[in-house]
Amino acid sequence: AEQAKDAQAATRRYLALSHHLVIASSGQDLQAQFDGAMSRALALGAEVLSARIGKEGPLHRPSAELSLRLPPQAVEGFLASLSNAQAQIQSHQRDSEDKTDQVIDAEARIKNLTDLRD
Repeated sequence: AEQAKDAQAATRRYLALSHHLVIASSGQDLQAQFDGAMSRALALGAEVLSARIGKEGPLHRPSAELSLRLPPQAVEGFLASLSNAQAQIQSHQRDSEDKTDQVIDAEARIKNLTDLRD
């Protein structure tokens, strides 16, 4: 049974998915849209990696950038909430980072410390 558990753990992958969004809105509404997006993301359990708001210039509209990690089940709802808030998503980039080695190392350390304690 222990070997089957180890084999299953060896095939499991732990991925950290991050989303980088560029959001545009009218100049007066952008700060409110940005603050609302941040609040909704945090309420959904997001980890904010970076956040930036840019003012209107001669060559571009005001925009905000938000990079975050969301729980997988919260992604669609969060993106829908942005659309419902009359913000326009100009771009959405998804990145993934394989955290399998770190998780396996942490689990092994916990097991070794538990065995040492017992």
